Amino acid sequence: MIQLFYGDNDYARTQAVRRARDDYAERHGDQSVDSVRGETLTLIELPQLLHGQSLFSPHKLIIVHDASTNKPVWDELSDFLETIHDIDLLLIETKPDKRTRTFKWLQKNAEIREFKALDEREVTNWVRTHARTYGIELHHDEAKFLVAYSGVEQWRLHHDIEKLALAGKPVSRELIQELIDPNPTVTAFDLLDAIIAGRRETALDKLAAVRRTEDPYKFIGLLVSQLYALAVCKTADNKSSQAIATEAGIHPFVAQKSLATAQKLSMPKLREMIAAIEHCDEMIKTSGADPWNMIELAVAKISH
Repeated sequence: MIQLFYGDNDYARTQAVRRARDDYAERHGDQSVDSVRGETLTLIELPQLLHGQSLFSPHKLIIVHDASTNKPVWDELSDFLETIHDIDLLLIETKPDKRTRTFKWLQKNAEIREFKALDEREVTNWVRTHARTYGIELHHDEAKFLVAYSGVEQWRLHHDIEKLALAGKPVSRELIQELIDPNPTVTAFDLLDAIIAGRRETALDKLAAVRRTEDPYKFIGLLVSQLYALAVCKTADNKSSQAIATEAGIHPFVAQKSLATAQKLSMPKLREMIAAIEHCDEMIKTSGADPWNMIELAVAKISH
């Protein structure tokens, strides 16, 4: 059987690969699974990998990660697979080019599963279900607050739930804030929301909180990326957040939140914010001044 697992939901994709690997090993033994990095494969190695027999097991599951990043191998892979029968092959990809000959061949001849990133509502439901596996019963409001506080990345939320489980206490907003570090991406959203609303003190409070734990160079990069998302959404001509995410390569969660924010934002205000953050970024790179002070000045300036 030939399978392709792909999509940008790394958590769900990884869990599916783990289950497939463990199920195969349980049926055929620990020596029956091989995992290789596709980006390091050569065309010379490919026939041996696909045709190779194991002395330890008559059955073999070959797991290949990111072969599509290796253009010579990916371009020829479908030709090799055409000549092979009774192979157990699992290809793992994030964003394979669907226009390629190999992807089109796989569409016709392989079992394909796509793992899409979840939106905020879907992640909130997942958090409640996942928490139950740790013996935690999360109410909807607490689950929603955790997602708003930590973000929608499932690996991060998985570790957050582990921390909450180890606390051995009923989960509340206070416990989440005590044990979990706020996601800087979410903080950047909240900061921009406060700026747009003209809540200068709130914006500066948000900045002071993130200043204690985050790197200023990474945070200015986050602000730049969030402004890019806002600009895309502001000029999207009534497109849905899903369409924007697909076309602009933005995470669905980011597109969803940015679209809602962009509706409250005037074009002159957006231009002002972009100019101020762009100037701040340039000054941080060239002036030698304290980067957090430069960010604070920019936030204060545009939070009127």
